[in-house]
Amino acid sequence: MTRNMFYRAANIVQLSRFTLLAGSRLLCTQTQAEPLTVRQQNNGIRRITLNNPKKRNALSLSMLESLRGNILADIDSDDLRVIVISAKGPVFSSGHDLKELTSAQGRDYHTKVFQACSEVMTLIQDIPVPVIAMVNGVATAAGCQLVASCDIAVVTEKSTFATPGVNVGLFCSTPAVAIGRAVPKKVAMEMLFTGSPISAQDALLHGLVSKVVPEERLEEETLAIARRVCQASRPVVALGKATFHRSVCLSTDVLPHCSTQPFCLPCIHSLFALCFDVFVGLSGYPLIHLHAKRQQKTPSFLSRKINTMYMCSFIHI
Repeated sequence: MTRNMFYRAANIVQLSRFTLLAGSRLLCTQTQAEPLTVRQQNNGIRRITLNNPKKRNALSLSMLESLRGNILADIDSDDLRVIVISAKGPVFSSGHDLKELTSAQGRDYHTKVFQACSEVMTLIQDIPVPVIAMVNGVATAAGCQLVASCDIAVVTEKSTFATPGVNVGLFCSTPAVAIGRAVPKKVAMEMLFTGSPISAQDALLHGLVSKVVPEERLEEETLAIARRVCQASRPVVALGKATFHRSVCLSTDVLPHCSTQPFCLPCIHSLFALCFDVFVGLSGYPLIHLHAKRQQKTPSFLSRKINTMYMCSFIHI
């Protein structure tokens, strides 16, 4: 009986040790879980990496929230001049996580996912610094929308782009907006109705991307553009970006009116806001630049603390 009690106690101790070891491994796994996006910043360039290659960097609700947070962090800091978005693995982004769009999740959750996605895409255009997509691989559906929403896109020769939702019963309605503004109408329609991918060269031809480079030069070429952006005045770049996106978003009802009316009120309003910001809110910047050019020197812009997000929202059409 004593021997049985001894064996039983030994088994309990062994089981306790196993449970403790398993628990410590689980805790270690949970605490060491990698973030969905990784942010680094150096010399005015913020690099955000989509970091979920096992799920093809799907834009799940958690991924979108993480991306949004890393974009907005210290967005008004003078040290931030440009953002570069890239991805880990062979897929830039496969779009939404389809597991989040099943009937089991419910309509309210679906709405939350699509709303978060729209907010991130709009945010990319509204923030005062340019956003560059650095793409090496596949970008589909909302992933393709992300590329189209960025201000600049540098891609490799092996990159492809598609909106394949129609093939699984989910038409890519939201990506259609950004892609339809980036490429000709009939090209967008073919992508949306067939789901067929287009090559990097075709994407360049139709205006979806800015530049196609060899894979080994992707980072070099992308950072070269980012450094050029860093050399310019941040407020001037912010103002230019806001003005450009406002003009691109003009409806087809407004554009004919602007071309036939010598005094179009929406255009006068925008022009007044532009002049006000440049000559009052950004006092000195254009003059400093022109003076430096005459002296054949690199312009040294003043460091002024202004809320560029507010400045960008000042221009209305």
